[in-house]
Formats: sequence, C-alpha cells, structure tokens
Amino acid sequence: MVGRHVLYLSMAMMFGILSLFQSSPYMVWAMFELNLFMILPFLLNRSEFCHPTKGAVIYFGCQSIASVYMIGGMILQDLGWSGGVFVLLLGFFCKLGVFPFYSWVPRTMVSLSWLSCLVLLTFQKVFPIFCVPEVWVSSMVEFWFMVVLGISGVLAGGMMFFQTHLKAGLGYSSVLNMSWVLSLKMVGGSESLVATFLFFYIPVVLSVIVLFMVARVYTLADVALFQWGRYRWVTYLAVLSLGGVPGLMGFLPKLIVVSEMISHCWLLMVALLVSSAFSILWYTAPVVMAGVSLPAYSEGSNKSVWAVSYLSLFFNLLGLLVLVMWCLTSVF
Repeated sequence: MVGRHVLYLSMAMMFGILSLFQSSPYMVWAMFELNLFMILPFLLNRSEFCHPTKGAVIYFGCQSIASVYMIGGMILQDLGWSGGVFVLLLGFFCKLGVFPFYSWVPRTMVSLSWLSCLVLLTFQKVFPIFCVPEVWVSSMVEFWFMVVLGISGVLAGGMMFFQTHLKAGLGYSSVLNMSWVLSLKMVGGSESLVATFLFFYIPVVLSVIVLFMVARVYTLADVALFQWGRYRWVTYLAVLSLGGVPGLMGFLPKLIVVSEMISHCWLLMVALLVSSAFSILWYTAPVVMAGVSLPAYSEGSNKSVWAVSYLSLFFNLLGLLVLVMWCLTSVF
C-alpha cells in the first residue's frame, strides 16, 4: 500500500518536473493533466482522523476547472484574441488557489492527511509558479494583476482569524504566500529569485507540518491539550517562522519580495505586509494555548516531538545567521 502511493507520488513529481522544460503551452497543460491524474491516488491514502475522498474530489474538480481555463485561454490566444491571456491567467490562479479561486485550498486540506497537505502546499504549487506566463508588460494588465493579488492577500489574512482547524489555517496561509511569490514575478523578479523564495519557503512549511504530524494535533484545542513540556516555545518557532516573524527563516522570503517591490508597487507591498501581520496574530494562537493551558493528556513518549523541536531551533537560528550575513553584505 505504501509503496503504491510512493509510486504515484513519484510519477506525479516526474510529470510536474517535465512541465518546467516544455516550450509549448499545450505541452505544459498536458503535463499538468498527467500530474493531476497521478496525484489523485496518492491523496486518497487514509490515515487516522483522515477521510480524504471529499478533499480529493474537491481538488480534482477545481483543478479540472483550472485546466478548462488554461486550454481555453491558449486557444483564444491562437485565434488572435488578446483577452485570451486573462483567461489563461485565471487558469493558473485557480490551480494555485489565488483570488477569486482561493476557497478550495482550506476545504481540500481539512479532509486530507498531513502528508498529502505537505505535498499540496509545496511541490504541487512549485510547478505552476514557474510556468505562470509573464504577461504583465502592459500597465493595465499590471494594475489588475496587482489588485487581484492584493485582494487575495487581504482575504487570506482576514479569514485566518476565524480558523480553529490547523489545516484550514495553513491553507489560507498558502493563499497568502502565493500572493507574495506571484507579486515577485509581477515586478519582474528573475527565476533565480523565485527559486530562492521557494528554497526558503518550502523547508519552513515542511518543519511546521512535520511538527503537527508527529504531535498528531489537528485543531487549536488539540494543541492546548497536548503535553509539549518545556520545549513548547522552541517547538513553535517553526510556526512563528511560517508567519514571517523577523529574525526567523520564514522572514527571508518576504524580505526578498519587499526588496524587489519597494520601487515598483509599494501599495501592493503595504497590503501584503498588513495581511502578513494579521496572519502572525493567528500563528501566535497555538503558542499562547500551548503555554497557558494545562495539558490533559500525553501522547506517550515525546522524543520525536523534541527531535523536531531541536531541528526547528537549528533551522531558524540558521535563518537568523543568513539574515545577519545579508545585512552585512548590503552595508559593506
């Protein structure tokens, strides 16, 4: 059973990687379709407190809608209609879970296992990000693109306030982070900068999801009841890092975007920073609940949780070191 799911995941990753090397948009679309059909059996793997059928159906339906937008936009472009590029972009927005197609992300994640959530928030987002066409050469296109990303970030940051389920909160966090990375592409950020953003972002997401998966917590109530011990503050450095708290590793991707956007779209930059401030308030909720609530039960040995905590501490201290080195190189 496990080997079969690993095979499906490997094939999905293979088709996703192949999409990065296609020159024809139709071939990119075909690789995305093959990736979708291979990832569905992986998403259907069952675990405790996980009923993935509903999430897999929602994911398949939304990705199918995205495919229709993408192929329709490419056909309209070939027919000479300039508006086809907007339809194509709608397909990528739906695939990535950006406004106005953002609601499927938390709905899907709530029904899936933590491992499936990790794949959806990382690898399944990487391939479309690099394949998004750079069409914002017109000031009008750039304006509407900026408006969409600003609304997406504000909505995601605001909706996080109402989430008590950890997977739903991380889903809205993904919507917000997609607004950040697409903003980087909008201002003409190079592929190397986008890759650097993802290089810092993916390990941060990985550390948080592995932490929740090892502790087997799903809601804020589970966090309050779990016996974290004296390592709870070290453990939740990973959560605060994903929120982009300055000085931690998760702050570096946002610093890259801000340094590129400060001379291009300062209004969008302000909207994303305010949205991130809202999200940080949600990320502090697990920290507060883990610190002030009396643990009602223990999951047995906490050695695995402590191991993840130490790795999180090392990872975030490494982020602080990178930040200090970046500041020194900028000064000198």
